[in-house]
Amino acid sequence: MARRSLSAGFLLAVMICHAGVAMAQESTAAPKPSAPAPKGSPKEYITVLLQNDCKVPILVAAMVYNLQGKWEPQGFWRLAPGEVAEAGKTTNRAYYVYGHELGDPECKKGCWSGSVPKSLQGEEWPFVEKTMNPLVTLGDVVKHKFSC
Repeated sequence: MARRSLSAGFLLAVMICHAGVAMAQESTAAPKPSAPAPKGSPKEYITVLLQNDCKVPILVAAMVYNLQGKWEPQGFWRLAPGEVAEAGKTTNRAYYVYGHELGDPECKKGCWSGSVPKSLQGEEWPFVEKTMNPLVTLGDVVKHKFSC
C-alpha cells in the first residue's frame, strides 16, 4: 500500500479553517463595556477645521461655540493653498466662517461672507452661518473647505 504525504497547501488550508472557526467563536462573545471617555477626549466634542482649497493664499476667520459655553471668534489665519487650521472644538452643530483672498479685504475678487455680523479684532465682519451634517457626532472632525 502506497503511503500518501500531506501537501503543504492542504495543511495550510486546515490551519486557516481552524483559525477562522476560533475567530468566529470570539466575535460572538458579548462586547466588553468601554470605560467612559476621559474629560477633554475627542469623544466629547467636534473639532472644526478650516481648509484652503484655492490656488492663492486666503485670510479666514471662524466663530465656534467653545467647550466653556461661549461663542469664540478666531482668526484671522493666513492659509496657503491646501493649508488647514483648527478653528476650535465644540458640541454645537452651528459655526460661522468668513474669508477673503489675501490683500483683498474689500472682496473685489470674492469673499466667503454672509449676512451675520460678528465682531473680530474690533471690527464687524459679515460671517456665514454653517450647520453641520446631521450625521456628525461627538468625536468627529468637520472640515470647512474654502474653494475658489
